[in-house]
Amino acid sequence: MIIRKLLGQIMAEKGSITRQQLDVALQRQKRIIGEKTLREGMQRVRLVSEAQLSTDTDKAPLLGQILTDMNLVTKEQLEEALREQYKSFEVYSSLENEKLGIAIEIGSLINSTLDLDKVLHLIMTHVNRVTNSVASTLMLLDEKTGELVFCVPTGPKADKLTYISIPAGEGIAGWVAKHEQPVIVPNAKEDPRFYPKIDEISGVETKSILCVPLKSKTKLIGILEVINKVDGTSFTKQDELFLSIFGHQAAVAIENARLHGELKDREEQYRLSLEAIPDPVAVYDIEGKASYVNPAFEQTFGWSGDEVLGRRIDFVPQEDWPETEAAIKQMLQGEKIRAFETRRLTKDGRLLDIQISSSIFRDQEGKPAGSIVILRDISRTKLIQEQLRQSERLAATGQLAASIAHEINSPLQAIDIMLGTMEDKYRGDEKLLDNIDLLTVAFSSIRDTVQNLLDLHRPGKKEKQPTDVNEIIEKTMKLFRSQLKKNKVKANLDLTPKMPKIIASPQQLSQV
Repeated sequence: MIIRKLLGQIMAEKGSITRQQLDVALQRQKRIIGEKTLREGMQRVRLVSEAQLSTDTDKAPLLGQILTDMNLVTKEQLEEALREQYKSFEVYSSLENEKLGIAIEIGSLINSTLDLDKVLHLIMTHVNRVTNSVASTLMLLDEKTGELVFCVPTGPKADKLTYISIPAGEGIAGWVAKHEQPVIVPNAKEDPRFYPKIDEISGVETKSILCVPLKSKTKLIGILEVINKVDGTSFTKQDELFLSIFGHQAAVAIENARLHGELKDREEQYRLSLEAIPDPVAVYDIEGKASYVNPAFEQTFGWSGDEVLGRRIDFVPQEDWPETEAAIKQMLQGEKIRAFETRRLTKDGRLLDIQISSSIFRDQEGKPAGSIVILRDISRTKLIQEQLRQSERLAATGQLAASIAHEINSPLQAIDIMLGTMEDKYRGDEKLLDNIDLLTVAFSSIRDTVQNLLDLHRPGKKEKQPTDVNEIIEKTMKLFRSQLKKNKVKANLDLTPKMPKIIASPQQLSQV
């Protein structure tokens, strides 16, 4: 595919076809080859069938044939491009082993370190050595201005060139960046694209130039340039090929460093975000071992990060394990856990009511790699809810008592009238009157209790009036004495005698 694509690039650079037409032709070729090739899963099993099928694959139409079939190029244009392609193959076959070994060595280094400064300076040193050039420069494209910035210059006066820039489109480097094609200039002074200001800054005369585009995938990120052969000769196609290899390696090193930096930045952002969450957060690997806990986790459960990282956190009560295991299984199947209520133990053995929300995260291949779990401590919420339920029960009981008191109040009024009538009727019978007095005292107690219940729950605005605080306390306590006795609680009143009256609402005082 490298050879076939190279042919298309040659024809696109010559203007025989457009980049869009080349993409269409390559897609057609890919589809034809795909129809003649076994699925990848089958290739690993049926090696014999693959070998037999390869003879048919070789018969798949080449890119040149597809381009002519689509009437995008003539046979003459195709033959010219093939001749140029053949020349490039000759360059490949004539590569010096020592220089090729250096290129391979640099490629291995790129994969083993993220020290960008070290890698780029090593690349540039070998660029000069392999191309036998006096100086070299790696320039990066400023995407905002379009300028090319000298980032890693080498050779005489290199210190004067660091981070100076060439205006967009200026100079031979600007032309290469614009057209994204390599160029060899044997005599820079005779080329109208030459940008002389660089010589004025460095004090080094530029005689010959080799310049190649620097790409990350299909995006131009800069250029790589060498000037002046040590022996005074011009740069060759072999030099161009080696410089392109080094340029590719430099682009890979830059992109690796950029992606690593972005990854570190994202990790830092995620860490700061997790640390800002007020609820405990734990991140687990696929084996259930903790790889991160936020400060809220440490504060809530008592374990520090050093104590739990790389370990399983043993804080699930034994009786809660079945539900927890079911939730974990559900999560690993791809379902998100939302507001799952359970319990967890703290380091010091306290049992907390916890509400869990969690989901898995996946690796680059889409396989589950671990989970992130948010554990909200709802112990206080549950306590408040229980207190609210108790309060609601008390309010309901009070309303019921007030309702009963209201129903009793009318008969009590009738009894009060009857007791008064009996006192008048039997005024001369002392024995009977004593009994009536006992009934009157008992009735007064019942009437006061009923009245207190009615006052305690009577809605509406409470009017203020001169009020005896001691009297309110004594009356109100009568409502609770029987309940206190059942709970074996004694209540003694120690009231200041002859307290002056205050302006207040008797009902509201009773409620207090």
